Amino acid sequence: MKRKVKITETQSKLLEAMKTACQTPDTIFHTEIKDKMVTCKIELPMALDLSDDESKILETNIHNAMELVFTQYFKK
Repeated sequence: MKRKVKITETQSKLLEAMKTACQTPDTIFHTEIKDKMVTCKIELPMALDLSDDESKILETNIHNAMELVFTQYFKK
């Protein structure tokens, strides 16, 4: 007989985040988390070779993706 294990909401969120399959093979992510700062450095397996306009679009997309991640910490 299997025992049901109760998990916390935090554990549930962690398990959900870990389920994501890798979509950026050979990319290395360096993340540092402090009380009031999060830093992320990304090493790519290839050169991007972007125009100025493409760089601005990438910057906006990164900003928007990070806002989606952090939204949950701003809701009270």
